[in-house]
Amino acid sequence: MAQNRCLKSRERWIWAALVVVLAVLNAFQFWMGPALTESSPAEIDAQAQEPVESGSRSQIDQPLIWEPQQALSDYQRRQFQRRGLNNPEAEIRADLLGKPHLIPLEPVLGGTMFFLPDSVQVLSDRWVMASYEDGHVQGRALFEYQVSSQGEISWRLLAAADN
Repeated sequence: MAQNRCLKSRERWIWAALVVVLAVLNAFQFWMGPALTESSPAEIDAQAQEPVESGSRSQIDQPLIWEPQQALSDYQRRQFQRRGLNNPEAEIRADLLGKPHLIPLEPVLGGTMFFLPDSVQVLSDRWVMASYEDGHVQGRALFEYQVSSQGEISWRLLAAADN
């Protein structure tokens, strides 16, 4: 009787293990199936033997930096144009670049603080993110801006982080 009970327990464990293995295999096939069946083995071999061009970069090599393609919608762009900004994103960037006094970090060792032109990103119709430095220290800040009906841009520092 005890031996019969032991066999039933062992059989239950075997069935449970089999169900778990099948579930794992099914999940693997579900997630990896489309990737595995998109190319035939011959196509995969041909792709592996193709030379890689020296100037090309794969998607894996590209940096993981979020860069908005268009921060302003067409509607927002038209609103700013009505206020006198012909090219809103460029003029907003240029206005901030011309106001280094907004930088919250004091320069050191005789340096002069300035915004890095390539780092000024218009995030929306209200916010801009920009990096700054003086050659010795650097930081990044989030600014809020408003465009008046006359096309004047006013700025307010929201947050800053020094490196």
